[in-house]
Amino acid sequence: MVIRPQESRAVADFLQSAAARPSGLVIEGEAGIGKTTLWLAALAQARERGFQVISARVGQAESVLAYAAVADLLGDVEPTLLASLPDVQRVAVDRVLLRTSDGPQTDQRVVAAALASTVERLAAHTPVLVAIDDVQWLDPSSQAVISFAARRFDGLIGILVTERCDADSGNSVGWLNLSRPDGLDRLRVSPLSLGGLHALISARLGRSFPRPTMVRISEISGGNPFYALELARAIHVGSARAQPSLPATLADLMCLRIGSLEGPTGEVLLAAAAAASPTIELLAEVVYTTDEGVV
Repeated sequence: MVIRPQESRAVADFLQSAAARPSGLVIEGEAGIGKTTLWLAALAQARERGFQVISARVGQAESVLAYAAVADLLGDVEPTLLASLPDVQRVAVDRVLLRTSDGPQTDQRVVAAALASTVERLAAHTPVLVAIDDVQWLDPSSQAVISFAARRFDGLIGILVTERCDADSGNSVGWLNLSRPDGLDRLRVSPLSLGGLHALISARLGRSFPRPTMVRISEISGGNPFYALELARAIHVGSARAQPSLPATLADLMCLRIGSLEGPTGEVLLAAAAAASPTIELLAEVVYTTDEGVV
């Protein structure tokens, strides 16, 4: 995907701030707009600047698994550091990481204190970036723990998250706050221009289309790079004189993709394409199957 200069500057400014005090950046935008691409570039840049990066990429299927994202974050930490935590925190971390089932039932406040303590200990030696992709799928336990810890971070710590949201929605991630009231910034990833889409398609597909076709791709995709690439992939070119055949809508594109699939797989994908906010439970109900059958 294409990263625009203003987005690169926003990431650079955030990392500069995080190297001096607790700072946060929320990258928001619709599905396929390029949030994860920018997030990954920010992680690479943070490592180049000497940050210790702990990260988690969340999926919808994990939203029902307790502490799934917290386990991913702690999994990036050296075991010797985790072993040095106070006993009650160490036991909680071992349970979250599924290293043991012994000890008392996992308590959210203990896990949150363990995460906060771990990140602060890391930040005593080098700036730390806590990075989470697709926080809209965070399981409730992880969200509560990360929210608790973030409000107590006091070192050289940056929190970088992405969240899927509609173009006309308001501020996202209302549960995330830092110790500094003004420490959290937001960056909305906007659609690509016609020139940006042309450059993206040429670079990724090695193909070039006439301007009228590119204009139509831009109109149908709304400048969304993921949709634009899928539309370009779906174009069939016959003879050298023929006009490229482009799906008329995103719905037509989806029919082309799903139409060749038969049986339960096709039914699940068709139901997902028809729903505004598909969930595993909703899809299972629509196609008369179990949650496991959908996954």
